[in-house]
Amino acid sequence: MAQQNIYDNKIFFEGYKKIRENEINANNLFEIPALFSMMPKLKGKRVLDLGCGTGNVTECLAGAGYDMTGIDMSEDMLNIAMKKRADSGHDILYLCQEMQEFELYGTVRAVVSICDCINYVTEKEDIVQTFRLVNNYLDPEGIFIFDMNTCYKYREILGDNTFAETREDSSFIWENYYDEEDQIEMGCQYCDKKYYFTKNDIGKMIKKLSR
Repeated sequence: MAQQNIYDNKIFFEGYKKIRENEINANNLFEIPALFSMMPKLKGKRVLDLGCGTGNVTECLAGAGYDMTGIDMSEDMLNIAMKKRADSGHDILYLCQEMQEFELYGTVRAVVSICDCINYVTEKEDIVQTFRLVNNYLDPEGIFIFDMNTCYKYREILGDNTFAETREDSSFIWENYYDEEDQIEMGCQYCDKKYYFTKNDIGKMIKKLSR
């Protein structure tokens, strides 16, 4: 099943860019530092950023000496990532592919997928296929670092709530709808759909890789 691609909706993406231009955000304050704390000393080794978006994490890892490849399904996201690459001079390979269908030219020492990228894959069979590809492209003893939003966040924090914020050059209204039966959280107006999986779900998916 094709993965959703809200980020190539021009209206949505223009607003998204303005919101993400604020460098004081959870990604920079928490997720990227947490990632670096878990990354082994792999300077010069090949690393894949799966769901790289506009390349913020990819650029950080390249700056730390990793040989980076970034994959994302959004052409608009990758266009921004490539502009950042041109500014930084980092030797990063970017590929426009879906998570559950990605192909590499060889194996990598690590795969990272943070900022809840995995939550955008809404079918369990697609998650299993993504994990299978990650496993196939990892070097022996390679590592896969990923994060996911939990049912607690979708049910208790986002839920059916509406969030709004006005900034100097942009404003947004974020309306949420939580479907507990289907384990889906949707952020409207453009239906930014995310799915959550329990630890038990993830464990079962990983076990399938050995079959």
